[in-house]
Amino acid sequence: LVPYLWMALSYLLLVWYHYQQESEDFVLLAWGVLLVGALVFLHQTLSTRENHRLYNDLQREFEEHKRTTAELRENEARSRALSDLTTDYIYSARVFPDGKMKLEWASDAFQSIVGFTPAELEARGGWSTIVYPDDKNVFAHRSEAMRLGKAEVNEYRIFNKEGQIRWLRDYGRGELDKEGVLFRILGAAKDITDSKRTEQDLADSESR
Repeated sequence: LVPYLWMALSYLLLVWYHYQQESEDFVLLAWGVLLVGALVFLHQTLSTRENHRLYNDLQREFEEHKRTTAELRENEARSRALSDLTTDYIYSARVFPDGKMKLEWASDAFQSIVGFTPAELEARGGWSTIVYPDDKNVFAHRSEAMRLGKAEVNEYRIFNKEGQIRWLRDYGRGELDKEGVLFRILGAAKDITDSKRTEQDLADSESR
């Protein structure tokens, strides 16, 4: 609105000058005010076109953002579905220089199987504290493979929060930094307790 304000001031100046000065000077001033008005109109026209262009660009960016967001949600849903088909939960654990590990994140099924939240598990002293005593050697072998940046698949038992024994098939891979030091473990685990019980029942039946 500022350009229109200047036009109004120019018009008031023109009216005032009409009653103060000679007519010849008034005609010259009138043409000057007309020129100012034409320039203001041109400026506003160009500004309107530019605003329209920017608005269209913004609309296109907004539509692109919506499309990208929808694709991300679809990919996330697809990844979650594939995870549910192949594993019960996926996880990422950070490994510190002193060897301690902290669970960074895990999918929803983690707590339903283990019973502990990541914070509760950390307060207990970490994942190794819930590994079944007879399977400590399996877990130690797994930890060594992770330290070397290898991929490993292990089956071992844990105690969940209710004290029940659960069998896990744990797929893991260690990530090393530039110095070759382990700093993260990525993995996916599946609860195979029912399968193990079925195997044991078959073994007991054959023995009998």
